[in-house]
Amino acid sequence: MQTASVLAATMLFNPDFFTPVEVSTEKLDADLASWQIGKTIRAILAAECSDGSCIDDPVELHGEIVDLLPELEGNLKQQARVVMLMCGTLIHERGIKI
Repeated sequence: MQTASVLAATMLFNPDFFTPVEVSTEKLDADLASWQIGKTIRAILAAECSDGSCIDDPVELHGEIVDLLPELEGNLKQQARVVMLMCGTLIHERGIKI
């Protein structure tokens, strides 16, 4: 039976273990946007941002979500719609002219 340190050394010195991974810029952008949407939703639901203080520019955020919406699926799409509603409310409350 091998110990954890022997297994770790085997992984580190095995060139086939760490193969290069290619990720497109679009995928990175989508992942970042997904994370930001989730973070915003969690802040809203935790009442840390119920007043919209975590959204600096609701017009810009709304536009970014509109662009991303076709790429989102399932729960993330529903969360994005909630953030869009929050943005619309903030635009109205702050008297922002579009």
